[in-house]
Amino acid sequence: MTTIGEASEAAYERWKANTTLSAAQYCFDNEPFKPPTNSAWARFSIRQMPGTTATLGAPGSRRYTRRARVFVQLYDQPSAGRANLDVLANQVLTIFEGVRFSGLRFFAADPVREGPSDGKWTQFVVTVPFDYIETK
Repeated sequence: MTTIGEASEAAYERWKANTTLSAAQYCFDNEPFKPPTNSAWARFSIRQMPGTTATLGAPGSRRYTRRARVFVQLYDQPSAGRANLDVLANQVLTIFEGVRFSGLRFFAADPVREGPSDGKWTQFVVTVPFDYIETK
């Protein structure tokens, strides 16, 4: 059985094991974080989406398809150019797009270059939808 918490934890662990960013260069949603002043950084979160009932039955055997998205906001200084954010965005695609692990099934990603966000940072957002089955 995969729960919302288990699914999130599996995605967090995969990110930590595969990103080239150091722990000082990324944070997870709702964590205190002071962005570095002169290097790229990322905010990684999971966003839940509407799911569906997969099967009906007695309690303990009902299956629900849960849907969510990995949501990665990548930031770098505008003066750094585009190349570094492109590399980081491709890294997110490599880590999550079209893979399966821990009962999670990931689909095609949506990489979107946002451009300058506040004059201090340029942002690139990558979202990757996934689903999993919860039985209860």
